[in-house]
Amino acid sequence: MTRLCIVSLSSDPAQFGGGYRAGTLVKYLAREGCELDLVSAEPGDRAVVGDFGRLTVVPYPARLRSRSLAWRLANRCTSWPEPERTWVKRALPVVLGRVTETLPDALIVSSPPHSAQLIGVGVGTATGVPFFADLRDDWVTNGRGRSWTPVQRVAAKRAERRVGETATRVFANTPILRAKLAERHSGHASKILVLPNGYDSAHFARPAEGPLVPGKLAIVYAGGGNGSYAVDEVRRLARALLSCGLAHTWRIVTAGFDEMPSPELSRVWRHLGILSPREAGNLMQRADLLLLLKPPGGPPPSSDVPLKTYSYLRSGSPVLYLGEAGAASDLLGQFDGVFMVARDQRTRLVNWLSQHEAELRRRPRFTRPGIEEYDFSAISRRLMDAVRESLATRHETHSAMTRTGAT
Repeated sequence: MTRLCIVSLSSDPAQFGGGYRAGTLVKYLAREGCELDLVSAEPGDRAVVGDFGRLTVVPYPARLRSRSLAWRLANRCTSWPEPERTWVKRALPVVLGRVTETLPDALIVSSPPHSAQLIGVGVGTATGVPFFADLRDDWVTNGRGRSWTPVQRVAAKRAERRVGETATRVFANTPILRAKLAERHSGHASKILVLPNGYDSAHFARPAEGPLVPGKLAIVYAGGGNGSYAVDEVRRLARALLSCGLAHTWRIVTAGFDEMPSPELSRVWRHLGILSPREAGNLMQRADLLLLLKPPGGPPPSSDVPLKTYSYLRSGSPVLYLGEAGAASDLLGQFDGVFMVARDQRTRLVNWLSQHEAELRRRPRFTRPGIEEYDFSAISRRLMDAVRESLATRHETHSAMTRTGAT
């Protein structure tokens, strides 16, 4: 049995993003027969761990969540490399104590926050336990405001370099990100592997029911708010449907964020709030068209893929992608039933809907062979293959050094 210590700020699959990836991997790594020791900031993660292993909670500092917006903005600008480093400093001695006590076969640290990887640097250096950095998104060049000041950017680059030097393996979630990391850290390029995000097949176990909006074509957005970006885009589309007289044909159905549509848009826009992963999966399967919105990113080519992309593809429903070329369009282009519109062409979305109305009324569904590679059960096996291969190489190297010393 392989023993793993996993560190993640959250491991709740209901919290889409970092929590979804970490929590789903925990579930499938347990099914792979791993003994797990999880460290997170969320007491609710006990429900995720269940019988899979032990949970140690390091609470996230309440002061970082409860202060005023002005205080949080100031803290954002003065924290190096990011505000979550405060939690990292608290968690480091706890993880060091757990690893020293249990001596796991490997330590896996899953971002976000990226500064959590410094736990792996510190613990791996102090104990010699192999450290696997699940870096996921780009740390330095993603352009999403992670590093607001020159000092923060310098700190992030130094921290990223330390991770590359210390980690046994570094996992990036797209080939483009892997190439960017390998270019920045050419001396450690062989350590960097692609471990994509994915979907949980359990969320699509219930067969889809009938049409979502009888007599209408339903455009579904089932992702997070991405600040105000997604809400603004959906609001823009709803107004366009009304102004162009298409409300008799189309309805927008959204889920995944808190903001409700204004009364004047409620005739064409229905919001379901926050859904469970299973409810979201059923919603996607019943959609006539899934709207995939990607916020503006860093310098091209874009290296990240919205997490919902994989579930959208698994649902079998048609997908309309609004965003720039990059890792997301590369992935989507591998599958049938995907349409792409450049972000600067968003004003033509209504024309696009009119042109494709007859096709979408036939409610086409797509099996998309190859999407099973992005099932988290398959991704967890790829992760374990990388861990076991690294451990085997480490053992062989140690044995060879022992034999050489004996002679």
